[in-house]
Parts: sequence; C-alpha cells; structure tokens
Amino acid sequence: SHLLLKSNEISDLGLKFLIDALYNNSVIRELDLSNNEITNEGAKGISKLLSKTVHVTLLQNFIFFFCI
Repeated sequence: SHLLLKSNEISDLGLKFLIDALYNNSVIRELDLSNNEITNEGAKGISKLLSKTVHVTLLQNFIFFFCI
C-alpha cells in the first residue's frame, strides 16, 4: 500500500505522530513525504523509523532533500 502525503504542510510535530503510528506498520510499503515542512530533526526521526522497520521501502524526494 501507499501513503502519499506530498504537500500537506506536515511539520516535525505531525511527523512525530506519523512515525509513532508507523512503528508497528505491516501494510505501508511506500511513503511520500515530499514538499512538507519537515526539518533535519524530522529527518532524524525518519532515519530511526527506517532502522527499526523494513516495511517502509521508499521515501520519494525526502532523504535527498535533507542531504543537501
């Protein structure tokens, strides 16, 4: 399944709630968080999520945006 949240003005706080929900995810395979208001702090949360689960396999335009 896909969770497409592109351009939803998601902040780090909103992302924290999303990450908490995704920790036990077994359905979502693609997560698009591009064009949101996520800072480097939020990116660290995504990094922790990916280190804990292999269920989320694709983050479009997210990691590259924060590596610049």
